[in-house]
Amino acid sequence: MKAKFKEYLNNTNLKGSKKASSYLRAIELLDIILKKEANNKLKGYNSIYDITDINVVDKLYEFIIKEQRKTDGIFKDKEPSSYWKKGFYSAALKSYMSFLENKYVNKGSQNSKYSDYSLRKPLSDKILIAFKKWYNSNHHKEYEDYYLNEIEFNNLRSKSDNDLISFFVQFKKDGGKIQSTDNRLIDKFEEIISNSISDFRKFVLEPFSPDFDELKWLNNLKDFKYFGIGTATIYLNRVDKNKYHPFNKKVRDAFNLLSNIKLPSSEIKAYSIVSSLSKKMIELYNSFDNYYQTDAFTQFIIGEEEGIVLINEWLNDDLIENELFSINKFLSSLDNCGLIFSKRTISRFISSLLTKPFVILSGLSGSGKTKLAQAFVQWICKDESQYSIVPVGADWTNREPLLGFPNALKPDEYIKPDNGALDVIIRANENPDLPFFLILDEMNLSHVERYFADFLSVMESHEQIPLFAEGTVNNGVPSKLTLPSNLFIEVFK
Repeated sequence: MKAKFKEYLNNTNLKGSKKASSYLRAIELLDIILKKEANNKLKGYNSIYDITDINVVDKLYEFIIKEQRKTDGIFKDKEPSSYWKKGFYSAALKSYMSFLENKYVNKGSQNSKYSDYSLRKPLSDKILIAFKKWYNSNHHKEYEDYYLNEIEFNNLRSKSDNDLISFFVQFKKDGGKIQSTDNRLIDKFEEIISNSISDFRKFVLEPFSPDFDELKWLNNLKDFKYFGIGTATIYLNRVDKNKYHPFNKKVRDAFNLLSNIKLPSSEIKAYSIVSSLSKKMIELYNSFDNYYQTDAFTQFIIGEEEGIVLINEWLNDDLIENELFSINKFLSSLDNCGLIFSKRTISRFISSLLTKPFVILSGLSGSGKTKLAQAFVQWICKDESQYSIVPVGADWTNREPLLGFPNALKPDEYIKPDNGALDVIIRANENPDLPFFLILDEMNLSHVERYFADFLSVMESHEQIPLFAEGTVNNGVPSKLTLPSNLFIEVFK
């Protein structure tokens, strides 16, 4: 397996890069350290290279991420210290997971590999009938075959370089007539494909090949940075709506509601699971004929008021009757505190958090927005370390009040904000099984786009927020910050 992983690294890394040798060395050292300091993490395997189950490697990756942030963890006094301080160990494992995905996740094994995933329960006739009625009267139906004659092999192949560039720039601007898009990156996207138009032409024609492997193709998206998995999977859906499902943040949020198990963080794995579940939906329900329509269903239950209400009703049996979580118990606790909210309000508030962990509450001053959020986090959290309530200042002009900044006078030190916002995010990454809450009060006191831009960006891209250059700070703050799925952000205006 090591030889195959080495070959994979050499084929996927830039020419002249030393990343392959560094990653191979990192896994060798990690084997030694784990056997000595945490042998139970190898689960009986003699080496990391013996592990072919991506889920096992994923759990090991999460463990290593946590240990790299500790000064007294398994890497204490281990040399070279740069391997754990700069995150080489976790980066090597992440690359190994990509290798396993590329090697083992294929069309023939998707259903068996993700057999643990299924729909939470049968979809109700009520929601299916409402969806079909909405779909037949919505622009989604109008756009179902919008690119039928445009995205066709001979048509794309015959386009001049300039025409091909113009077509895909417009395609990205339009979101493939499926999703909204951030046009701030259009110029960069156009520049990249213009500079590599020959390779890009080959890339977009690949899906028409009879032996096309979409997972391998998606793994190569890094060569065209601003194409993105959202635009790329929409393009695949436009190539063949019966084979390929679109995948973006909206789809992820929807299937986290529909699935019995939360989708993994890996986009390729999550895409494969969504494809598998959508196939089951098409087989089970006459309301869906293809993957374009199951994608439209995700818009209905995530972005349309009627669909949101209906999916919340569908979820209520799981949310309200669950012994571990009861809205009735929360309502009872509110009554005991003298706070009165309707059951409908509480149900919609909690369902909104589960639908998308970023909720905006608006209302008149004194209407109880802050009290509701405060009461909920104090009720559901074990202690105060799981939440931070931050009043937005009128003088916030950048991200520093939330994310802090490197100390210019002491380069190895990072100044964290006193309000605890950064600490909550870090703790959420370290404790994925617990919920954490960042609550911003009076968000409109300052320009949101100034202090909250990094958060809004990574919520859509699932990338990391860079805080400082790797290796320059050593006081427990990571150089790049992830917003994990167990972090819930609530803002009031």
